[in-house]
Amino acid sequence: MSDTRKKVLLIGKHEKLLDLFGFSIQSEFNFEIISHTNILEVIEFFESDQEVVLVVADYNIGEKLFSNILKTFSDSKREIPFISIGVPKKFKESAENVELISDHVSKDNAVEELKDSIKKFFQEDKSEAPQEYCAVKFSVLTVFENLEDDLYIKLPTGRYLKIFSEGDDVWDSDVERYAKKDVHYLYLKKLTYNWLLISLEKNIKEITRAIEEGEKPEITPSQEEKEMAVRKLDNIVKIDRDMEKEVAAKVKKTMAQIKKVPALSKLLKKLMVKRDDNDYYKSHVNLLNQLLIALCHALEWRQEATIEKLIFASYLHDITLINHPKLVKIQTKKELEALEGISDEDKELFLSHPEKIAEIVDKMPEAPMDANTIVAQHHERPDGTGFPHGFTANRIHPQSALFIIAHDLVNYIIDDENWEMKKFIEQAKTKYNGSNFTKVIRALSSIKF
Repeated sequence: MSDTRKKVLLIGKHEKLLDLFGFSIQSEFNFEIISHTNILEVIEFFESDQEVVLVVADYNIGEKLFSNILKTFSDSKREIPFISIGVPKKFKESAENVELISDHVSKDNAVEELKDSIKKFFQEDKSEAPQEYCAVKFSVLTVFENLEDDLYIKLPTGRYLKIFSEGDDVWDSDVERYAKKDVHYLYLKKLTYNWLLISLEKNIKEITRAIEEGEKPEITPSQEEKEMAVRKLDNIVKIDRDMEKEVAAKVKKTMAQIKKVPALSKLLKKLMVKRDDNDYYKSHVNLLNQLLIALCHALEWRQEATIEKLIFASYLHDITLINHPKLVKIQTKKELEALEGISDEDKELFLSHPEKIAEIVDKMPEAPMDANTIVAQHHERPDGTGFPHGFTANRIHPQSALFIIAHDLVNYIIDDENWEMKKFIEQAKTKYNGSNFTKVIRALSSIKF
């Protein structure tokens, strides 16, 4: 089957650096990347009838070669964007170059600026379903040390075979050895993929210097970058553009309703402030919203009122715990008892929060019907071990059952960097009994992740 993706041409002096730029671009745009480091190959490419939608050229090839490439590009009469990397101010401001170069990217912040520049001409491509394993060009992984993940190749059968273990480094000799076997890509977990992107963006200046000086770049993950990767949970659930708009509309309406209640409005402002402790809550709510919408569609519960009340409950269910990040992460009474250094006051705050928030919701004139019930029951469990009432399955509202499972899944995804949907579903089947819970688990199996 032929590759029908649009092509982007990358030109530069160092193949490894071009591979890194290509890796970054492909994280947000579904392009096929073509790279050339030889000026003759570039000229031949422009003289051919091969179609590309974008050209990106790194000035590190030198002024003379860069000028030749610009002239060849101009002569080819291709009406497509041409983005430069690291061009000096004098060259940039030359009258003839101003007309040819569509946009400029600085050398020291090339990864982030390049993606921003491309967004001026193309939309991000979200048509591809997020995968459990993400493909990364083999050579890209030689830049990073001490990867906290196993690395795999993809077999023709679709199975993944581990060839590097956690902590192994990938060397240029490995790239060459596997290239002879026609293996050019490795596969790794989504979380590690996110970390690579974050680390590349933050360390591109150091990486570029090392590559240009013929050294091996050695980037080791920082704790901050690991935490950023954990929080980068966008697109875990595949929702189409209509569903995405639906989430946005319901969130907007919920925000307007919450702001009318002074006590909740103050807490909402804290949620909107960029703080590390609150990032967990924001990631939790954002992913929960996506998952609730996807489950509603899978269950064919598409009534506007149903979706609205679930989004409403998503924002409010733990809102009084925003100032207590340790409490937000607790799900059961057993976990609460195991938490060290917690005061009796905090225990009471946690155990009473479902009822107290439900009471606030009940007094809100514009709150969706039954939203207070979902909030009150979001820590109940079908076997009666939940709180505040210890309800069993037959007393838990059907939409509360949906919310409970979605809530549990969100925490599982955030807490376990190696999360697997298949594993969660198997655990859920033994953990959640009763027809309302069984329906949700069955629907969960049909959602694309």
